[in-house]
Order: sequence, then C-alpha cells, then structure tokens
Amino acid sequence: MCRRTMVLMAVGLMSLTACSKAPDPFANVKPEQLRILASFAPLYCFAANVVGEHGKVLCLLSSKGVHDYTAVPFDSIKVAKADVFFVNGLGVDDFAARLVSAARARSDVLFDVGAAIPEEQLIHLDADQRVHYHADGSKCEHGEHDPHIWLGPKQAELMVLAMARRLGELRPALKDEFDKNAAAYIDQLRALHRYGKEKLGAKKNRRVIVTHDFLRYFAREYDVEVVGVIQPKPGQEAVAGQLARLCREKDVHVIIIEPQYSRAGAESLQREFAAKGIAVRLAEIDPMETASVDADGNPDPGLYLRRMRENIDNLAQALP
Repeated sequence: MCRRTMVLMAVGLMSLTACSKAPDPFANVKPEQLRILASFAPLYCFAANVVGEHGKVLCLLSSKGVHDYTAVPFDSIKVAKADVFFVNGLGVDDFAARLVSAARARSDVLFDVGAAIPEEQLIHLDADQRVHYHADGSKCEHGEHDPHIWLGPKQAELMVLAMARRLGELRPALKDEFDKNAAAYIDQLRALHRYGKEKLGAKKNRRVIVTHDFLRYFAREYDVEVVGVIQPKPGQEAVAGQLARLCREKDVHVIIIEPQYSRAGAESLQREFAAKGIAVRLAEIDPMETASVDADGNPDPGLYLRRMRENIDNLAQALP
C-alpha cells in the first residue's frame, strides 16, 4: 500500500451520514436499479458499461488518485448507500476497507475485482521492486504483485466479467442482461487489443524508459521493454550519464511520461541526452488513476477505451 494514502475519519463522520440534510448521492435511482460505487476511473468505466440502464455508478476518485486519497464525510454516505463497491485490490485501494468500516456499511458491499485475476496472469514483484517512487518523489509500496492490472487487456476482460457476475448475484433476474453487456464491452476491449498489437507490433524497437514503474502489464502484452526508471530514489533522479549509456547500449529512443506529473524531469533528461548526441522522444501514457469528470463527478464511461487507444497511438508515434 502507498504511504501517500491517507484516510482521515473525522469525529462525527457517521452523524453526517445520518443527517437528513445530507444529499443522496444516488438520488433519482429507481428501487429496482443498482447503486454502484467504483474506486477510480477505469473501474467506473467497466461497471457503467456492464450495468447499463439498470443502475447508477459513482466514481469515488477523480482529480486525486488512489495514492493521494483522503476521506471526506460525503464518501461515507456513498459507501453506506451503495449495493456494491468495486475496488481494484492488490494494495492499490486498501483505504476502501477502512472506509466501509467507518461508514458501518455491510461487509459484503466491498468487491475486489483483482481477486478474479489468476495467479499465473499476475506479475510477481521481487522485494526490491515493491517500493518505487512517483515523478514527484513520493514513495509507494506494493505487495507481492504489481497492482496495475487494469492496464493489461486480458486482465481488464477478467475484471469486467467479475463485475458482471457480482451484479448478476445482486439482481438474478438481470443476469443475462449483465452478461450480454459484458460480452459487448469485451468485444470492444478485444478490438482495442488487436489495434494495439497491429500498431505496436510493426515497431522493431520497443525499448523505453519510464518515469514511474506502472507499465508492466501493458508492456508485457505489447512486447515493450522497460530498460530504466528515471527516478528510482526520493529526491534523486537517476544519473543522466548512466541512463545515457543504457540508451546507447539498448538503443532506446523513448521516455514514457504521465499526464498526472510534471514533464520537467523527463524534459531535463531529454536535453541532457541531446547534449550527448542521443535523441529521445517523450510519449505520454495515461494510467487513468485520475480523470476529468462531469457535473455529477463521474468520468465519461467511454474514457477507458478512448484513453487506451490514445496511449497506444502516442507510444506508436514516438517509437522509431
């Protein structure tokens, strides 16, 4: 779990939940419709496409990602009123269990979609790989497995199927409808996967440097080789000379950046490389741990497919 994650449960949180003046986050939901909460944007997109018109989905996090989460009273209301709270698991959103406890919600409201990924599809992390740093220098600790499963196309399919199964358990009469919606969305995921294979498979050189170690599932699927990380220690960027030698040895021409963090470190490294006669391009890949939202505080349900396609295009354009 990331040390950056802070969950502050203020005194009186539950009294706010019970307050009659507190707004209902699931207002206008019909009695037969499901009330669904998803921890962050990719899970929101999966759930919204599976439930369709048979429920309302809320996204807990938007402008702040899972590593920066601090609870507010209204979050407790969302949890208390939800029929199911979908979380990624694998240490990314561990705060959810404490949030459920603080809201005094049913223990079975929490559904860990990461548990649907079989062991052989998870990427094991060695002890020295379980601690990494974000581009702003903040420390993050993970468990035995890399938790960024939503960025792997095969893992995303299994997450969607797990959601459909759970929704079918909650509304057995609608099980076939949820299965149908899941199958339609998976068709789109597979089309996206084929697109990525075609775009990136044509590249003979798929070696990159990253600013944050988040790309493993995506890289494994598209045969992208991550040969270095810019910031392996807090407050100390990787030595430019070492990475420059690595770029020469491995013939690396691309640095992966994320929209959530400043480009300054990568741009500085790019300039230092240029001074050494090494030309590298910057390619933005968005892990979607944050997202822009509508007036209701939710992302576009089409965000995941659109942004993953953009990620593929950005990398394909940057690779030689």
